[in-house]
Amino acid sequence: MSKKRDRLPLIVFLAFSVFAVIQCCTFVMAGDDYWWANISSVKHIFVERNINARYLTNTVTYFLSKMPFLRPIVCIPFFIALYLLMTVALRRGKKDFSSSSIFIAFCILVTPPTITQVTTNWISGFTNYVFSIVFSLIYIVYCLPLFDGKADKRSSLFAVPMLILGFIGAFCVENISLYNAALGLFFVIYPLVRFKKVHPSNIAFFIGAAAGLIIMLNNKNYSQIMSASDDNGFRSVEIDFSNVLMTLYVDLLPFIARMYFIVHILIAIAVSALYFRKYPALSGKDIPKYAKIFLPLIIAYALYSTFSDIYSSFTSMTLAFRMNAIEIAFAFLYVIALIYIAYVVFDKNTFTRVLFFICSIVFVTAPFLAVKPVTPRCFFATYIFWVLTAGEFILPVFRHRKLSEVTALRIGSLSVIISAVVFFSIINITNYTAECIRVKYIKQQFEEGVRTVELITLPYDTYAIDTITYFKTDSDTITVREDKISPSYSGYMLAYWGIDAEPSSKNYLTISLRDYFTAHEDE
Repeated sequence: MSKKRDRLPLIVFLAFSVFAVIQCCTFVMAGDDYWWANISSVKHIFVERNINARYLTNTVTYFLSKMPFLRPIVCIPFFIALYLLMTVALRRGKKDFSSSSIFIAFCILVTPPTITQVTTNWISGFTNYVFSIVFSLIYIVYCLPLFDGKADKRSSLFAVPMLILGFIGAFCVENISLYNAALGLFFVIYPLVRFKKVHPSNIAFFIGAAAGLIIMLNNKNYSQIMSASDDNGFRSVEIDFSNVLMTLYVDLLPFIARMYFIVHILIAIAVSALYFRKYPALSGKDIPKYAKIFLPLIIAYALYSTFSDIYSSFTSMTLAFRMNAIEIAFAFLYVIALIYIAYVVFDKNTFTRVLFFICSIVFVTAPFLAVKPVTPRCFFATYIFWVLTAGEFILPVFRHRKLSEVTALRIGSLSVIISAVVFFSIINITNYTAECIRVKYIKQQFEEGVRTVELITLPYDTYAIDTITYFKTDSDTITVREDKISPSYSGYMLAYWGIDAEPSSKNYLTISLRDYFTAHEDE
């Protein structure tokens, strides 16, 4: 029996690794990927096409866009590292490893498709958002023992890799660069307060992260953005109260918490189990005073988020956005409720971990109150920290269950993991196959000189960006990335495919993959 349990983490790891290999071998190029692929030299990233200070991930994106064989070599290790780091972050002992492995694999697999589409399934998104959170998680995992009262007694030589980690992590995504600097400062102050000393590696990470952030913000693009004179024309910082409030109501509301209904359902179940294991009722002698308010509120938010995501979210009928304000207040109370319940059911160390992950959610999300544009990919780190927060509630439930119940539940969960791997792998393979077919078909049509080019759409465009539709828009003759008129995405796509033609020289008609096979079934 124990051997079977011991093999579970390995089985989950292998299943997730298979998914990681398939996903990283089936990227569908889209949008910015073609822009990067058309840059003639890597030096242009730092000169003519210096659009931001994401120097590390810009360079990686450039090479991955130009050299397809590098994509699995580079991306598979990072994707698996994301899974392993999150698993280790939740592990508090050997008995947690199976549970954390299953939980993290499941949560990564069921990441909301609006986020998956523009992060893990997109080259330009993967390099920016997966890379950045992996760097942060490496340091978080390194420091988590501090929350369990374990002072850092490792060699001072760890200061060298931590300095490098803090520095390179600053050149990925701006909100994570800010977060890493704050993270570094926090893990200098926390051990000083708790243990009256700080390890050199903590100081080194903070110095690296702060130095990297300073270098990043000294890039001319950010001063232009702050002064509302962005050369690229689509980025801004708006700190006016009305603009911040509107951003909160319209752009951030779905992504702060509401969208992650599966996570909230699991939290509600775990919180209920933990609470009633410790306390017999919601009211009475020696019962937490506000439990009868906050526990039902947590359950209500899980139901509300599920209804909103599956059926329909509520809509404000006036410009006062009262319904949006109510939803924001509900989310705020939900977070307060989680903190309160964590305080009454956990020991001090576990409560500190929960509070740390919740604060991380707030910190990685807060910059988007003022920064534009706000898109779903901005909230990949938000989702990751929600998963870690949920894990802190869920894993303790398994520690107190009978072995037979745990085994049955884990085997059932493993079946779900394998099913999800098969399901999402089929989606990725199908989209990639459609991409290969349509590129070949587009080349064929241009060679034949047809007037109207048929464009095959992706079968599962919810899980991959389908920029083939750019051929049918009015933006085919200009781009906002440069000061002069030049090709837009459709022009970059044709150039990447080796087609010497102007996109505007053709008419375009979108068809499904089924339409294509129906019309060519005799070929």
